[in-house]
Amino acid sequence: GLNCMISSRHTLRRHGGWLGWLAALSCLAASGFAQEPRQLSLAEARRVAFARNWDLLAAKVDVEAALAQKIIAKEFPNPTLSLSTTKISFDDHPNATTAGNSVWNRSFDNTLAISQLFEIGGKRTARRDSALAGVVGAEARLRDARRVLDQGVTRAYIAALQAHDNVLILDQSVASL
Repeated sequence: GLNCMISSRHTLRRHGGWLGWLAALSCLAASGFAQEPRQLSLAEARRVAFARNWDLLAAKVDVEAALAQKIIAKEFPNPTLSLSTTKISFDDHPNATTAGNSVWNRSFDNTLAISQLFEIGGKRTARRDSALAGVVGAEARLRDARRVLDQGVTRAYIAALQAHDNVLILDQSVASL
């Protein structure tokens, strides 16, 4: 039980290697974790695989990112406002005091600018089309990831069933001999 798990964890931490793993496995076997596995249906195996597969989760995130890019491509860029101030020196000395050294006696050059991006030559349409193609491509990769995962789970399930049947046949052969 719990004492066995704590002891095997201590052995694993202290000694490491095969001795720790052996203690952990013997604890699992003694506590009943090494029981006969429950029967798993193909539908249940698919459900678990589709919920936990990293490739499928990454493909879903890729679709979400492509959809976000499509939304961004539809938006018109905001104008940019900038303000800059620089001190103008009259006598080429940065600390000149001829006009006074207070803030109000100094000369400054102030620049206020507003800029707006205008897309010409079909760039806006091309950006929208590119974003739409990105969504289509991401959705296709998601469908392909689902197909590949479903095929892999089905193959593994069939292989497990065949292995189980082989074990039954071999057990019968051993019993008859």
